[in-house]
This record gives sequence, structure tokens and C-alpha cells, in this order.
Amino acid sequence: MEYGRTTNREILLADEVGTPDGCRFWDSEKFEKGVIKSLDKDVFRKGKGDLGLVYVELFKRMQNS
Repeated sequence: MEYGRTTNREILLADEVGTPDGCRFWDSEKFEKGVIKSLDKDVFRKGKGDLGLVYVELFKRMQNS
């Protein structure tokens, strides 16, 4: 996370928090079995699949929770 200060010295959060672009999201059931299934930007970074499909899956999971 990145923080900054206003001219009044108030602390501000200056970056996004909790997005699949800046955080790591893994499938918990697979993780418990020792497998890391990324549901974040690592899919793109590591060439593991279609990032658009992963973001749609993550969005659907967030709607159902």
C-alpha cells in the first residue's frame, strides 16, 4: 500500500487496496491441497491463462460471498 499526506498533514491512502491487480487472490480449496490457483494478475504475469476469464471468475465468487 502507498500512503501520502495532505497539506494539513492528514494521512491518505494513495493506492488501491483489495483488487486483483494489486493483491494476490488464490483458490482456497486448491491451496489447502497444496496447489496455487491464482485469481489475480499473476495469471497474466506468468502466462498461466486468460486474465479476463480469471477476473470474471473472481467477480462471480465475490458476488456469491
